[in-house]
Amino acid sequence: MGSTVPERMDNAALARKIRFLMETQHVTVPQLAERLGIRRSTIQDIVDRKAEASTNTLRQIAHYFGVDLDYFEESGVEPEGPVPSLKPNRAATTAAAKEKAKEPEPLTLRTLAIRYQGLVELLVEKGVFTAAEYHDHIKRVENRHR
Repeated sequence: MGSTVPERMDNAALARKIRFLMETQHVTVPQLAERLGIRRSTIQDIVDRKAEASTNTLRQIAHYFGVDLDYFEESGVEPEGPVPSLKPNRAATTAAAKEKAKEPEPLTLRTLAIRYQGLVELLVEKGVFTAAEYHDHIKRVENRHR
């Protein structure tokens, strides 16, 4: 296995960041383990803070989620609040099912723009990327499609 993550990296922050990425991408521990070719218990121990992640494992996780390895080292990119649970409770599952069963509202350009703006603001707030990185990326995408 690769070298261990530098000591300056906080395991709690690391677990919080990995869980945040998993939750936002709707990826479970078994799915991530399978997709990376890593034992499920290894991923579970990392997100439960029972084991340290090797640099190689962190590289694989970063690559899978499309973030730089620095994402795990920078304290300013830390998602705020407690580490969310990967297993939804029964009430949350029931509420989600009821919400899903509702008739969807018509998708207008205005509704789409509002949702898009909210998503970008949330991702910036959670530290997935900065506003400057987002704007640079949009410029690159626009240039590709010209």
